[in-house]
Amino acid sequence: MTLQSLFGGLPARLIALVTLALFPLGMISLYQTRSVVERADDLARSALIAETERAVAAERRILIEAVSAGNGLGAAIGPLSQDMDQCNEILGDFIAQNPHFAFVGYLPLDGIMECSSADRSFDFSGFPGFAKAMASQRLNFAVNESGEVSGQSVMIANVPIVRKGAFLGYISMSIPHRIVNNLLPETEGDTAARTLVLNRNDEIISASGGLEGAESYLPQDYSLAELRAMAGTTFRGTTQDGDPRVFATFTLLEEEVVVVGSWPVKALSIGQGPGQGLLTILFPILMWCAGVIVAFFGLHRLVIRHLRDLRDAMRRFALGERNMAMLNLDNPSQEFEEAQRAFNRMTRILTEAEARREQDLHDKEVLLREVHHRVKNNLQLIASMMNMQARAVQTPEAKRVLQGLQRRVQGLAAIHRTLYTTPDMTTVDVAGLAEEMVREVASLAGTGQEKVRIVRHLEPMELYPDQAVPLSMVLSEMLTNAVKYIGAPEGRDPEIEIRLERDGPKDILLSVENTKGAALVDVDHSKSTGIGSRLMRAFVTQLEGQQEVVEDDARYRMIVRFQPTEFVRDDV
Repeated sequence: MTLQSLFGGLPARLIALVTLALFPLGMISLYQTRSVVERADDLARSALIAETERAVAAERRILIEAVSAGNGLGAAIGPLSQDMDQCNEILGDFIAQNPHFAFVGYLPLDGIMECSSADRSFDFSGFPGFAKAMASQRLNFAVNESGEVSGQSVMIANVPIVRKGAFLGYISMSIPHRIVNNLLPETEGDTAARTLVLNRNDEIISASGGLEGAESYLPQDYSLAELRAMAGTTFRGTTQDGDPRVFATFTLLEEEVVVVGSWPVKALSIGQGPGQGLLTILFPILMWCAGVIVAFFGLHRLVIRHLRDLRDAMRRFALGERNMAMLNLDNPSQEFEEAQRAFNRMTRILTEAEARREQDLHDKEVLLREVHHRVKNNLQLIASMMNMQARAVQTPEAKRVLQGLQRRVQGLAAIHRTLYTTPDMTTVDVAGLAEEMVREVASLAGTGQEKVRIVRHLEPMELYPDQAVPLSMVLSEMLTNAVKYIGAPEGRDPEIEIRLERDGPKDILLSVENTKGAALVDVDHSKSTGIGSRLMRAFVTQLEGQQEVVEDDARYRMIVRFQPTEFVRDDV
């Protein structure tokens, strides 16, 4: 390894610059400034909030689980409120599967709990706070140090049940304090932390170390409303026992629960340094100036100017300036010289690959257009043969069958004609396709503009062929049906109205509507095979849509709704 490779690399140069920039810092590191102390205090306060949130995270999860379970059980037992046996069985199974809950029951408005995991009835109508809880009709938490059922101290979550806007009562869930309190870690010694969880009524529902004596750790001269307003902050205060501590507060579950964490002041204080004067301002300024000057010069010389040249070369390459994208750095470091060679090699490889890809894409496009063109020609040839045969046959029934087949084949040909005339050849302009099919079907049915008025409302939109083909077939059958059964209303011209438009943010609506009245075409319904209706249902199913018919004395309207889908590739 040569000296040039050892000391000419970017790490060696950056190490030298960082050492020079940190030299003033080493000189002034003997002096402690007030800003360092204040910063440390801020960090300690932030750490207190983070530590308090971490300490209550496990209890927060179990409270959320209780609320979620209450909502789920409320939805499950609502229809079973009259079937007490099945209701008790559901709640009993829930307790069996969730051992961290001691009890769960459905508390109706009258306070008589007949559905519970204990499989017996309870009367809570006379309990303190029952009327207030029923009047609030909202999520609430309470504490009972001697549970009616479990015989142990529990925290109670009352989750409201609302069905069709009507308040039906609560799902009452009990969580033993032996579980809840253990979720709140308690430290010992000089850094002893305390965490209290209070409900909206200023009741302590859980506490690290247990409920006994927990009130003594609340701050003096602060109400619950004030603590809730100070959520997300820390402050110094005095406990009920006169112990100075640092408090952190925040709320949980739609402000129904307030968490109060506290630490001894001496566990967070780092003291004050003796340096108070001009040096406390002068030295940080000198350190900042020296660091900025040295860092700016070094980074600009060694890194920034090369990065700018690389950025400009990448921009030119991205804009298509292939001949001007070569990178030529001025006296680069060893690392940037390697990056320069790699970039130039990459641009050369990508340019050659783009040229090959463009040629391949052009060849494929030509072949695909030729395929669509030949398919269209073959389909039109088949349609012409059907037309010739239709002219030659004598029976009306055979002529009608051949004309129907000719119409469907021409619809498929129109799809392929649209595909090879579309620039990207991946989607079909269904509005243009519909316009063409309206003209062709009207011509095949023998309906001219002088006889039937055709109204079009065609919104431009693009579909993939997977949906364009069945859509064209559906439209063809709908138009044929409209032409076949159209009538002339008294005093007005017969009319066919075609609509293709978006219906809401997702759906597409296709409808064909014809007037009713004196028949224009003699139709023998006894000879109808019904194949058109079957085909229409099959194509609507392929579109994954819905078909609807709206009919009155004057008009007959057929509607198809579906949602456009992305192209799905068939795995071979």
